[in-house]
Amino acid sequence: MKNLVERYHVPTWIVPNAIQRMFFDFPKAKPATTGRPFLINVGVVSERKRQQEVLGLLESLRAEGLSFDTIFVGRCDKRGAYCQRFKDGLEKANGRYGGFEHIVSLDDASFCELFDRASAMIHFSKEESFGLTIAEAIARGLYLFASDVGAVRDIAQGVTGVEIFELNGWEQLKSSIRQWLVSGENRQWRRQPPPSEFVQRYHPIAVARRHLGIYEEILGCTRPASGDRRPAGQVQQVKG
Repeated sequence: MKNLVERYHVPTWIVPNAIQRMFFDFPKAKPATTGRPFLINVGVVSERKRQQEVLGLLESLRAEGLSFDTIFVGRCDKRGAYCQRFKDGLEKANGRYGGFEHIVSLDDASFCELFDRASAMIHFSKEESFGLTIAEAIARGLYLFASDVGAVRDIAQGVTGVEIFELNGWEQLKSSIRQWLVSGENRQWRRQPPPSEFVQRYHPIAVARRHLGIYEEILGCTRPASGDRRPAGQVQQVKG
């Protein structure tokens, strides 16, 4: 977007979209789990999000004897051929191994609960727009396997527990998930909130302050747009 306005030689600012505050209210205790690793995939079921391909990869890992559960969350157009193939594949995978589920939608509070129960998110889109689902998962401390599209690297900057792969790096993705499952890393629940730099980029209060700074700069105020009335890092302490 910035390159579209550069020719007009006007000031431009890049400000991330904020994610909802509830995703930063980190749980103080480990949620109850079934003991089996629990993977999630979130997004509208479509060729762009590649759920059918992700399902095939996970099914092949189950065929190797690895034990885990998976939930896909996203609307599915029943009239679409891709959606129908995905649902058929899901039914067959459940018939062979069990542990695969598809949920059409959840409210935000339920997403927080789902993220807290999950061990990791797989987000292997072939193109990405806003990437807020990825940011929400990171805010909840989820391990993340993602394709290198859109702003994924920018969102995950400075965050541990994120693996990013080439767009069609299916074998690398499969190998990493296998290693993660076998190593037992999936049982290490990340009790700490995300880094303060991430909070400063995506917490709604921090984003609102950034917008306020831009407005003040436009109106000729002296405080620079990057300024903040609070020391960096205090945003993550805001609750309620």
